[in-house]
Amino acid sequence: MKKDAFWKVARQIASQAHLKQVDQAGRPAIEQAQAMIALIEKDFFFQWLLTASVQYRSNNPAYIEAHFSKSGISLTEAESPAVDLYTTSGPVDIVRSIVEDKIRQQLTHTLIASTYLHDILQISAYTVADLRAQGIPESVIVIVTILTQSKVVSKRDQLIRIRRNDLATIVKLAELDQQQHDILAMPTTAETVHRLQENRRAMVILQSKYCLAVSQLVPNE
Repeated sequence: MKKDAFWKVARQIASQAHLKQVDQAGRPAIEQAQAMIALIEKDFFFQWLLTASVQYRSNNPAYIEAHFSKSGISLTEAESPAVDLYTTSGPVDIVRSIVEDKIRQQLTHTLIASTYLHDILQISAYTVADLRAQGIPESVIVIVTILTQSKVVSKRDQLIRIRRNDLATIVKLAELDQQQHDILAMPTTAETVHRLQENRRAMVILQSKYCLAVSQLVPNE
């Protein structure tokens, strides 16, 4: 029997863990994750962030070797397919385009799973071992662990920790964006103003990752 894809397993885990829970706007909690995923998949800003992550990895020979060598894909011209007569691209350019498409697909699935599970270690009895046992890949577990707020680390230090990982940064920015949308829909009070200010400060810290370079936008620390 064929196993479900890991991002589908993540959705099942999140749906079960969030059963009967509601978010700050009073909606079923799972809807927050779904709204975050919609942002990541469709919003121009988040697609730009994803493109930066794809380009960063496509220019990393070690990453290509680790993830695509078994598929026979190489960025060296000697191992590239013949030139596509319908384009003006050379062999390496064609292969790079194929690789970037595959990386984008990989990262999208990783982001979907990580978004569904972004708070799973805080709001449920699930552990890292439980996630591994259900087939969640290590790349997702790393992001989920980074996103889990530590009791001994300040919020600012936690955000700096998140900023060191580009995919964790994307998930957290999607969460903050969704939270900001919910806060703005609430009546204005001293509490909501304070929460909005905190939210915006957090977004500035995370977005600074993308302001420190021009071409290589997401070199993880």
